[in-house]
Amino acid sequence: MANMAIIEDGLEKLGLEHDNIEEASRIPLFEGSTLSSLCATFLILNCCHIDGASNAFITELLELLKKNILPALNTLLFFEYEASSTSNRFGLAYDVIDVCAKACILFQANHANIEQCIKCGEPKYMQVGKSIAP
Repeated sequence: MANMAIIEDGLEKLGLEHDNIEEASRIPLFEGSTLSSLCATFLILNCCHIDGASNAFITELLELLKKNILPALNTLLFFEYEASSTSNRFGLAYDVIDVCAKACILFQANHANIEQCIKCGEPKYMQVGKSIAP
């Protein structure tokens, strides 16, 4: 069973001054959890970034999980900014790179500002109703 002092002190230890990934990975998400707070944070951010979730959505999801789904005494980070800052500190930042729908090119570096693929002519963004989506 997890030590309650570790749980209670978990958020401070995951705070911006904390730089030891090995120590951070030992802070349980909640008492009795086999999943660390750090691992949970990375899993949530990974799912959200893969699907293109906004920062506001990520914050709302973290708040929902922290306040309504997880046990009251948990170490899940509360805001997208905290979660991303923690992720970035350990070298696990996300860079979103648009890619041609036919996988011809990545829209980065010299191609970051072009609006269509230089190989096949596919548009960088497609029209979805009144919105434009990558």
